[in-house]
Amino acid sequence: MISDAATEALDAGDHAKAIPLLEAEARDGDVDAQFRLAELHAYTLDAEANEREAIRWFRAAMKQGHPEGQYRLAMLLITEERPRAGEVEEGLRLLKNCAESGDSRAQYFLGLNLVEQGKIQEGMSWLEQAVETATDAFPAGEAALELGNLYLEGKSVEKDSIEAIKWLKAAIEHGQDQVTCDIAKIYYDGDGVERDLSAAAYWYRRAADMNYADSRYHLGQMHLKGEGVPADKTEAARIFCRGAQSDPNCMHALISLFQEGVEVDPSECEFVKWYRKAIDEDDRDLQLYLGLKSNLLTKSSIAAIGGLLALVALLITDAILIATHVVPPNGKASWLQLIVLILAGAYLSGWMTRFEYQVHRYSRIMGFPFPVILFEPDELGSDFWIDFEGPMTVISPVLNALLLAALLIAVCLLLPEEMVSFFVILAIVISGKKAALGQRTNKNAAGSEQP
Repeated sequence: MISDAATEALDAGDHAKAIPLLEAEARDGDVDAQFRLAELHAYTLDAEANEREAIRWFRAAMKQGHPEGQYRLAMLLITEERPRAGEVEEGLRLLKNCAESGDSRAQYFLGLNLVEQGKIQEGMSWLEQAVETATDAFPAGEAALELGNLYLEGKSVEKDSIEAIKWLKAAIEHGQDQVTCDIAKIYYDGDGVERDLSAAAYWYRRAADMNYADSRYHLGQMHLKGEGVPADKTEAARIFCRGAQSDPNCMHALISLFQEGVEVDPSECEFVKWYRKAIDEDDRDLQLYLGLKSNLLTKSSIAAIGGLLALVALLITDAILIATHVVPPNGKASWLQLIVLILAGAYLSGWMTRFEYQVHRYSRIMGFPFPVILFEPDELGSDFWIDFEGPMTVISPVLNALLLAALLIAVCLLLPEEMVSFFVILAIVISGKKAALGQRTNKNAAGSEQP
C-alpha cells in the first residue's frame, strides 16, 4: 500500500516529492507503488524520457498480479514510439491474454490491430466480442462503429448494408450518434437494401434533432418533395431555418422558399430577421452575404475590363518578345503565341470572376494572390468586408490571367515551332468548352438575382 506521505504528495501534484517516495516503496515490492509510479512515467511526465521506466514498473506490477498491470503494459508496448526488438509482439501477446480473459478494451484494440494487419475475420470476431462483453459505452460504441463501417465500405470485407445498419444501430445505442446520417443515407439511396424513404426521414430527423451537419438540409428537401413525408413547404422552411446559420445549403434553400412567398414566423426563425433586413433596408453587405445580389457577376463590365487589361498586357508582352528577337518578327510562332495568350487571358479573367462569385456565395472570398478572408454573420457591415465595386474585382482576374500568360510564354518558347500549332488548337478547344460552361453559369446566377 502506498504510504501516506506519497499519497499526500500525489494529491498535491508534487511529483518531485512523490517520485522518490514511490521508487523506494516500489523497490521494496509494493505493487500499488509500482503501478502508480509506472502511471506517472507513462502519462504524467515527459513520455519519451520516461517510457522505459513506465515499461519497467508496469512489468513489475504485472508480475505481482496487479489487475491492470498486464493491460497497461500491453498497450504501452504496442504504442511506444521507439519499441525495442520483440516488444510489439510481446505487447500483442499480452493484449490477447487480456482479451481472452474478457477485457472488452483489449478485445477492441486487438480487433483493430488485427484488421490493420489484414486479418479481417479474426479482427472482426474480437470487435464483436467487445460489443457483447462491454458494460460501458467505451469500447462498445467504437467497436460497433468499426464493424458497421467495415460492412458499409466493403473494402476489407464483402459489402453488406444490412449488417452495416445492424452494427451502426448498435453504435448509436452506445453513444455514437453521429452515424444516424449514415443510416438515413443508406435507406434513402436504397444502397444494398430496399429503398425506404420513411425510414430515411426518421433517421434524418433524429440526426437533425442532434444538430448533425447536412441532416436538416436533406430532411427539408424530403419535405419539399414529399419523399417519405407529406409535401409541405412551410415545414421544409422551418427545418431549413434551424440549419441556415451553419449550413449554406439550408440558407440558400430557405431563401428560395422566401422568394416563392413561403412565410415563417420570425419568432421561430432568427434567419427571417436577416432576410427582412437585407430586403427592407436594402442592406448591401447583407444581400451579398446571403447571395441575394452579386456585383461580381451581374456587372459584366468587370469581367470585360479584366479581360481587356489582360489582353493589353499580353500584346505588350508579345511585342517585347518580337522586338528583342526572342522569336523572329512576323514569324509563325509569334502569332500563334499571341493567339494562345489572348485566348488564355480572356478565358481565365472571366472564369476567375465566376469562380470567385461561387466561392463568395458560401461566405468566403478568394482572389489570387490575395489571402482568403473568412467572416461570420456578426461581422457583416464592418470594415472587414471587401468592396466588390472596388478595383480588386478587376485586379484579381487580371493577375490570374497574367500568371497563366507567363506560363504559356515559357511553354511556347520551349516548344518546337511545329508543336505550337497543336498547342493553339488545344487552347481553342479548352477555351471554347469553358466559355460555353461560363455562359450557362452566368445565366443561372443572373436568374437568381434580386432586383
